[in-house]
Amino acid sequence: MTQDTIRKEEKRTAHNDLDQILTNLSLLNDKAKGCLIQEREQSEKEDITLNDIMREIIEIKTRVNKPSYAQMTMNSKTIPVSMIPPARTAQQNSQLEEEKKKDKARIEQARKDVILTTREADEETKTKVENIEEETLASSMKQYIQQNAKTDIAVEDVKKLGKNAIRIRCRSKDDATELREISWDGILKGIMTETTEYGVVLHGVPKQYMEDIEGLMADIEQANNIKVKRIVPLRKKARNPDAPTLSIVIFLNSPKEANTCIDESVTINKKYHNNTVITSKTLYAAERYTPQCQLKLCYNCQEYGHKANICKKKTVCGNCAQGHETRSCPNDELKCANCNDAHRTGHHQCPRHKEEIEKMEIRRNRIPPNFTC
Repeated sequence: MTQDTIRKEEKRTAHNDLDQILTNLSLLNDKAKGCLIQEREQSEKEDITLNDIMREIIEIKTRVNKPSYAQMTMNSKTIPVSMIPPARTAQQNSQLEEEKKKDKARIEQARKDVILTTREADEETKTKVENIEEETLASSMKQYIQQNAKTDIAVEDVKKLGKNAIRIRCRSKDDATELREISWDGILKGIMTETTEYGVVLHGVPKQYMEDIEGLMADIEQANNIKVKRIVPLRKKARNPDAPTLSIVIFLNSPKEANTCIDESVTINKKYHNNTVITSKTLYAAERYTPQCQLKLCYNCQEYGHKANICKKKTVCGNCAQGHETRSCPNDELKCANCNDAHRTGHHQCPRHKEEIEKMEIRRNRIPPNFTC
């Protein structure tokens, strides 16, 4: 084979190798373009989903007529027209003003009330408070106050609030202020004075946060420059035990700090990723805690408006409406104690139950979104 023939063969081989390299590069380029298009489509889908969620949030907040849109508009200098709540009617304004007056009156009355709690007391004290007759308790408390107060304090009444709390109502704020300084160990060991609390509700908080409540309290205090009294779940029993998040109530001593949380949202400087805590600033929208708007059905007398732990009425069965406890009901035939229809008392389709829910919604809509300071 001549030298020219060898040179031509090497040149042909080099061209073939170059063609193969160019083909491979073209395939890689097409593949890269496909990945970019797929990522762009996925991003567009996520944007669409996020926009849908934001629209739903805006619609919900508009319906409840909440004036604060801090969380959704924190990166915007102006509020979109679509987010501006509709103007209230004259009747709605009148109802709101009436509710504000009631709210202020409740705060004034609360300043004359001294609430004692057995939350930190031992079981002996808790049992004693739970079982003692209210008249006996009132007489003992008034006598103890007379012996231990520095001045002559006028007590209007003493009342048990459920199983673990006592309310002493004074005639003046000064008398109540003095009573809050008294040590109650001499009559009920471990019982403590409860201060007025202002609660705000956060939804969608990871359950893991509640495994270290003290750490969560410290984090919220530092991130928001507020003083947290305590944190509890909104519900004692979760509707969905398998849900990864829950709603919590943050209690504060200051109504101003509670209003700041409502207006500006609450920051938590951590989150969970693969069960590992990492530092991450997250904002949670906060709303006023309104226990007075929660539906209450007494499981003793089956009437609405109070709970069984303070009920003094006759026992009525929630299954058959007869005079025995629900848990020991021997009857198979159902009868509602409120409407007499063939269903258990408190059924979601009961006309009386629906009426109570409507009342609670009306009350909730009348309550101002912020606390009265």
